[in-house]
Order: sequence, then structure tokens, then C-alpha cells
Amino acid sequence: MAAKALEPADYDQFAMKTAGDAARGREIFHNENGVACIKCHIVGDRGGRVGPDLSGVGAQFGRAVLIESVLQPSKVVREGYNQVLIETKDDESIAGLFKGETGDEVTLLDANNQLRRIQKSKITSRQNSQLSIMPEGLQAALTLQEFADLIAYLESLKGQPGTR
Repeated sequence: MAAKALEPADYDQFAMKTAGDAARGREIFHNENGVACIKCHIVGDRGGRVGPDLSGVGAQFGRAVLIESVLQPSKVVREGYNQVLIETKDDESIAGLFKGETGDEVTLLDANNQLRRIQKSKITSRQNSQLSIMPEGLQAALTLQEFADLIAYLESLKGQPGTR
């Protein structure tokens, strides 16, 4: 019989009752070959700018909110971090954060931290999504212990030097 697949609730319950190791969580956060949080989130002076700066997230939010934010990134999306979805005449779909607009083009920052300039003359549709650019289900790449470690690291981020 195959092992039961872990559900988000399993991660939530485990992380709520398991302290986790912030040092191991830091490694998970910064590992670009894993869940690669650092590609989209800045901590201290390192990281991407697709998602919110997490340097002080541990001082702002408690453990339950941090867990929920990772497991359900679209439940509460910070202002300015909603996706914009653009379809073009070339049948290209582009999703990203709105970064600017001129008379001729719209600029989005995509999930790869790349600025994309789209000519308005090529846009067939443009809509603001209520979804976060952070995908759901990232925890599935982690064990329960790794998830608890990641949450412990986020809790440790109080915006002080040396939290990178």
C-alpha cells in the first residue's frame, strides 16, 4: 500500500507543534536548487524582489500566520503583489507584478525576477488577478521537518543585522 500523500493540513499541524531548526531552515530558504525562496524574496541584502522583503517577517507575524502564508500564499496577498495576467496577439501568456506603464508598453516583473516589457499594441487582454505570484504547493518538496525548519527560520527574521 502506497504512503498517504501529505496534505497542507499535515504541514500546518506538524509545524505548529514542532519548533524546527532555524539554521537548517536558513539553508532551505537560500538553496536555489530546492524551493528557492531566496530567488523571489529578499532577506537583508540578498535575494530577489518578486515577493515581499522578508527581513523582518518574524517580528511582524506569528508562527500560525507564517505557516498559513507559505501554505496558502493567495489567501492574503500584500498590496502590490497580486499577479497581472496579459495575453498577447502572439498567444503568449505573461504573468507578473505590475512595475510600470507608458503610452506604448506595460512592464511586469515575472517569477524569474526578469522585467518584461510588453507592447500595448500586442496585448489582447489584461487582468489583475487576486492570486499571489507565489505558487501554491511549494511545501510538497519538503519533509514535515524541513517545513518546520523553514518556518523557524522565518520566525527568526526580526530585521536585525546578521539575520541573512
